[in-house]
Amino acid sequence: MDSQIKHQRILNHKKDSDYLIKILNEWDFLGISRINPEINNEYNCLLDPILNSLYSQATKEEMNNIISLSISNHFGVMITSKELNPLIEKVYGWWNNRN
Repeated sequence: MDSQIKHQRILNHKKDSDYLIKILNEWDFLGISRINPEINNEYNCLLDPILNSLYSQATKEEMNNIISLSISNHFGVMITSKELNPLIEKVYGWWNNRN
């Protein structure tokens, strides 16, 4: 892979990660921002699973399962599809309209 292409992919990944963390912090299913608005990295553990899903063109249902499993494993909390749907819709809306 050409170094310029590799560099561009890294920049795109950073840009995607930065925007996605904003979406996750707005969603804030744990209510962290109500406790301490300065904490903005609580959901970083979800970045790679979500971005990998998007990069691999996963369906919304597949992403729902991936996020649900990631949340259960990392936070020890069960979350329903209904609770995840607004997040997934926002993520896909952003993803399909970015650039």
